[in-house]
Amino acid sequence: MMMEPFHERFLETAEKETRCMIIPSGKKLPEGEYFLTESYCNDSSCDCRRVFINIIHNQEIVATIGYGWEDLPFYERWLADKELAVEMKGPILELGGQQSEQSSELLKLFKEVILRDIEYIERLKRHYDMFKSIKKKKIGRNEHCHCGSGKKYKKCCLDKDTGGLCS
Repeated sequence: MMMEPFHERFLETAEKETRCMIIPSGKKLPEGEYFLTESYCNDSSCDCRRVFINIIHNQEIVATIGYGWEDLPFYERWLADKELAVEMKGPILELGGQQSEQSSELLKLFKEVILRDIEYIERLKRHYDMFKSIKKKKIGRNEHCHCGSGKKYKKCCLDKDTGGLCS
């Protein structure tokens, strides 16, 4: 499983829909803007229904949160491992991700504030579906590009999606 940033496939959507939190001074976290950038698994056979969210502050990743939005029985069936399923469901600090001294506080903020934003959670699910759909459905060279640019696929993301191996 390789996580790929959402913005690499859907730049225009990411520019419009990336979540930002503004932390005022006097809080437990350093003040400023915190951007929540998404990455999804680029294995077309994987249906993990998870996202890695890199939280960026002052152009540095200060936490990587893994989040699975399905219920526990989904992850138990998907993994066939009840213990591991608990870590796949809900938000956790990703072991393989970047962390900082603020990571625990950011995870707490994610659980207490961000998860209450149903619109944001639905957006993550929609972004996951967008990301997975380009692997499932073949896009014709002359169709509009999946990234939302309005250009034809052959003039936009075809080279990138095929690793520069297009004919």
